[in-house]
Amino acid sequence: MTEEKAKLLSSCKYKGHYIFAFDNIDDKEIIINKMDLWKKHCTKTTKLYTFCGFDRKDIWDLDFWKQDIIDTFERIKILMECDCLPYIMRFNRYEESPYRGMYINLAAWCNQPNLFTKKSFREWCVADAERRPSKTCASLRYMLDFEKEFPDIAKKYFDLKYDDLNKYKKQI
Repeated sequence: MTEEKAKLLSSCKYKGHYIFAFDNIDDKEIIINKMDLWKKHCTKTTKLYTFCGFDRKDIWDLDFWKQDIIDTFERIKILMECDCLPYIMRFNRYEESPYRGMYINLAAWCNQPNLFTKKSFREWCVADAERRPSKTCASLRYMLDFEKEFPDIAKKYFDLKYDDLNKYKKQI
């Protein structure tokens, strides 16, 4: 993405959302810089595919799965700050993860922009439980189990809200 490309692409008569990708947390600085450049020229909704659960390492390593969840939340946070929407794409090996339910929750939350932009992850899980008659709502159970095992991760990410991060950034 260059200034010229951003101007040209954003000036096209394009229906729909512009879609890019943010698949690796190591690209954090590139994404932030390029989305800042992009947003100078485009006011339309911008989505970024956010690939997770990809077995770059040993899938039986619990630290890999924990780190992948952290990296996914961190990319979601960055995209919130950039006024962009994540679209969670799960590699099929996520089904083998001990945190399978978290991947399902993250996709269900992020891939519904009307809910994602209004509710934090925690609020989404609680609302999902409230709308279901069953007292054993899987989305709430997955969230609570993960929070019990990793309270530091939950404290850092579960209550982030799209609008709050955007309002903060716009004030700076």
